Amino acid sequence: MKNRIIAVFCLAVLAVAAIVLITMSSQSQDKGADHVYRASADTGYISETIIGNPSTAKVVVYEYADYGCSHCSAWNSLLNDYYDKNSDKLAIVFRYFSLNYTNSPTVAKATVAAHIQGYWRKYKDLVFGNQADWFSLSPSKLSALLLDYFDKASDGQGDKERFQQDMSSTNVEAFLAFNRSLADSLEIKATPTFRINGETVKNSDMQDTLDSLLAE
Repeated sequence: MKNRIIAVFCLAVLAVAAIVLITMSSQSQDKGADHVYRASADTGYISETIIGNPSTAKVVVYEYADYGCSHCSAWNSLLNDYYDKNSDKLAIVFRYFSLNYTNSPTVAKATVAAHIQGYWRKYKDLVFGNQADWFSLSPSKLSALLLDYFDKASDGQGDKERFQQDMSSTNVEAFLAFNRSLADSLEIKATPTFRINGETVKNSDMQDTLDSLLAE
């Protein structure tokens, strides 16, 4: 009887310890939206889409955008210019936030598939710079164009078959869902939305804010 009581007690202690460890693990992963997340099951084992090095950058911009958003396209060019002139000081963490444009979710999957092979920056510049070409295409024509963009972004060196497979993979779906969950945690409603140092910066204030922070 005594041994049984001890065994039950030990099992109870182990159960409590397991609950504590799970809780601690969950809390350690819940670091908020203003944080660069490593590849994990939550992200579909895909790393975040980033320009620059957030670990060493003086200024880290968190951008929430839709590839079909015309304002996002304009800002893509502006941010590219800022980064090219301040690559030692600036990093940009890009997260997709869908506004439900018809072709945008498919394009987003293509950008992540390109990212998996290391071609995200060139690919997103192509889709942002050519919105009018793909915005209203039929699914079959869109698929062909997105494959052509991948060929251009990778200078013909990318694995096209893997690109197409990744576009329809559950990992890419998980990555985009994770992006969405971070945006929803901030109650983001429009694109582009920018955050710097834990604060949302109005689009009208972004250039002045970047100029000021990068000049410090």
